[in-house]
Amino acid sequence: MSYNRIDSDDIVNTVFKYAIILSPAIIYFSFVEFYGINLPRTDDFYAILDFLNNFKKAGVTEKLSLLFSQHNEHRIFSARIVYVAYYFIFDSINFKYIMYIDAALLLGIFYVFINFSKKILPEIFPVISFLFGLCLFDLTNFENAIFSMAGMTNYGIILLFIASLYFYSSHNEKMIPLAALLQTVCVFSSGNGNIASLFILIFTILNKDRIKIIVAAIIFIVCGILYYYHYVHLETLSGSSFTTMPSKFIPYFLHAIGSHFSYEFGVVSGVILLLLVALLFPVQKSLVIKKEALPFICIVGFIIASMAVMAIYRGNLPVSLSYSSRYQIYSHMLVPIIVIFALLKFPDKVRIICVGSTILLIYMYTINYSEGKICFEGFTNGLKFTDYGYDDKAAAKKIADESCRLGIYCIDSARKKL
Repeated sequence: MSYNRIDSDDIVNTVFKYAIILSPAIIYFSFVEFYGINLPRTDDFYAILDFLNNFKKAGVTEKLSLLFSQHNEHRIFSARIVYVAYYFIFDSINFKYIMYIDAALLLGIFYVFINFSKKILPEIFPVISFLFGLCLFDLTNFENAIFSMAGMTNYGIILLFIASLYFYSSHNEKMIPLAALLQTVCVFSSGNGNIASLFILIFTILNKDRIKIIVAAIIFIVCGILYYYHYVHLETLSGSSFTTMPSKFIPYFLHAIGSHFSYEFGVVSGVILLLLVALLFPVQKSLVIKKEALPFICIVGFIIASMAVMAIYRGNLPVSLSYSSRYQIYSHMLVPIIVIFALLKFPDKVRIICVGSTILLIYMYTINYSEGKICFEGFTNGLKFTDYGYDDKAAAKKIADESCRLGIYCIDSARKKL
């Protein structure tokens, strides 16, 4: 009887522990379910509907070309593979179901992060997992949550990047082809794919594995060149949004880095977070880096470099746009990694750091929850009460009508079901 009671207590404790860890994810998924609707908005018209219209009518060679073609300044190969696969499986497109896939991608990001955490801090990995959950499933991610194309692109590139790191970190050499494949797809999956590939190469160099270095280097060079094959330098890149003026791109960059702590304190938060990265960087006096910390170091490098490039290419825009919901995921990722750096730097202060970080991040989650809820409601209601969620409504209507004619998606039928 005593053994049964012990087993029962263990099960209850385990269920309770994981219920707490997964509570932010459950809330996030519930918001996607409640506020997500089967209607396209802005980039969905071109990135999904127009692409599928063209893909369905194209020949075999043209289909391959379309998968790698540009969407604005990006190539979004992995997202297009998902759209095509979904269409061929279900013979139609449902934007709400694409949102579910987006949410699953974020859950995959969370899974990889907690696995990295378990390797480096196994004793307190439930606490670290909870902190990652609070940040990654923050409701200020509302655009990525209920804007099909945004979530697929932004979550997709991050998952491909960290999953490639995960498999390159494996001691099983059979994982190298999978890691290499993910790195390759990553390059062609967003504008910062080459940045991700660079930090994957840096990761293999720091791990000092010759075979992995060679593989990662070949992919970085070859795919980096191919990315710009037949690349069209769009006006948006050299026009009004691009700037090399530090007085413009630095505030933009700092706001983007510190966006987890609200727009109002963006610059201050950005400066503090960058200082913490520098002060807590997990390197010993002998310049030896703990091997288990390497994934997090490379992820931080990827975050900072991605936000820096974005700030240069968008810094001429109003600085308020640096607080764009779709890019806040980078700040959300950075915060719990800094907590990990602090725990590695001060192993004798584990309890203080864990308690202090938990209180701070729960507090921020509640603030961001209120803001996020308002944004979810506004984002959805704004789409419900407009004919086409795109500035050029004539172009959007033309694309939607073509999709309906081809049997891909009918916007009028979708509206009737709301």
